[in-house]
Amino acid sequence: METGSQNIPPWASHPPIDYDGIGINAHKLPGLRSSTILSPLGKLSGFPRPRPLRAGRSSRSTCSCRSRAPVRMTLIVLSLFLPLFISLGPLPSAAAVIFEDNFDSQPDWNVNKQYEGSECSPIGYSGAGNICSTGAYPPGWTHFRSMPGSSSFVHPVISIGRLPNNLPDHTTGSGKAIIIYNESNSYNPGYWAGDGNIGKYFGPSADYPELYVRMWIRTQSGWQSMDSAQSKVFRVTHWRATENIMQVANEHTPIYFWDWGQWGGKATYIPAYRCEAMPYLTGSGVVGRSSDYYCGGLDSAHDYEKNDIQTIWGSGAPSTKFADGTWHRYDFHLKMNDIGSANGLLEWWYDGTLVQSITNVIWKEPSASASIGWNNVWLGGNSNNAFGSYSEQWYAIDDVVVSTTPILDNYVIGGGTTNTTPPTAPTGLRIQ
Repeated sequence: METGSQNIPPWASHPPIDYDGIGINAHKLPGLRSSTILSPLGKLSGFPRPRPLRAGRSSRSTCSCRSRAPVRMTLIVLSLFLPLFISLGPLPSAAAVIFEDNFDSQPDWNVNKQYEGSECSPIGYSGAGNICSTGAYPPGWTHFRSMPGSSSFVHPVISIGRLPNNLPDHTTGSGKAIIIYNESNSYNPGYWAGDGNIGKYFGPSADYPELYVRMWIRTQSGWQSMDSAQSKVFRVTHWRATENIMQVANEHTPIYFWDWGQWGGKATYIPAYRCEAMPYLTGSGVVGRSSDYYCGGLDSAHDYEKNDIQTIWGSGAPSTKFADGTWHRYDFHLKMNDIGSANGLLEWWYDGTLVQSITNVIWKEPSASASIGWNNVWLGGNSNNAFGSYSEQWYAIDDVVVSTTPILDNYVIGGGTTNTTPPTAPTGLRIQ
């Protein structure tokens, strides 16, 4: 369902990929930062503190008016709490955040191209791919790829630091963000050059059936786009953790990819799906469903799953959507389907406006395991956008949040949210 109306989700009412295996010479992928599992606690305020005892006074009351004090205390308590019980209905609770990063506390990373040419997979998993030294990974992140498309690349493909020319980040205006540079492919049209991405693998037992992801993204001013080209931005996957995490085609299903691009001079987004079924192609050479990587070989595949389609996004050029040089908020919601049912969910919002909602996604085929869930999130990727001769242009990502429940509009990284849950009703009170 496409909509241009202000259909604002209750968890995103304010303004807010990548797939290898498509295009020619597509790079392998990886790519987020683990942070804190939050359990936000609220606190009551505005209640008077007990008055301290003065020297020489006893804590025992000498009042003989036994019946009035309990009545007075009961009325005070009721006057404080009853309005809340009467006026407040069910209220949202804080999100169950499993991952977040605003990058401000991150050390500068790869700003001097220290890790250029590196491909680093999660530590501790046999067959995960190239394992790098612990110091190579940005704190909390589990894998990254920084592969320039050519020796002419001046800037690091991916880095964490201040924006170019000290432009404001989204969080504070003076903080850091992920910066990803795309390299022009005009010298070799169709080639996916310059692969910079970073990711967070949540572990083999994660398998979340439902995820909410939020991030803020901006491009540089004067971003250039060419027709039919696209740049990879975001993906969510299930990684089997048995082969190289960079080998997307065989090791990651299901997958959701999200790219942006241009078609006919208009802004586009490119959603792509990879389906999950068993058996699959393994390192031992077992023949599975690798030919169904695009879901097209599945009789049950929906039209939207069979091809990676450039979807027209509004009526204007990229400069009217993602490429206007300002920060925008992106919210994604993905939910696995039940085995044998077409009830999976994919929806996403741009600056609080619902752009796409599909409620019958078959992420898992009938032969797939019911326990499979989302366990890996990637940001960034390569591009086949041939916008100029040996040119580079950047976009930045900031304030990334991943949660298993809806993310409230007022959620603040590192600070949770304002607790709006009413206090628990007092018990054991009686009026005398």
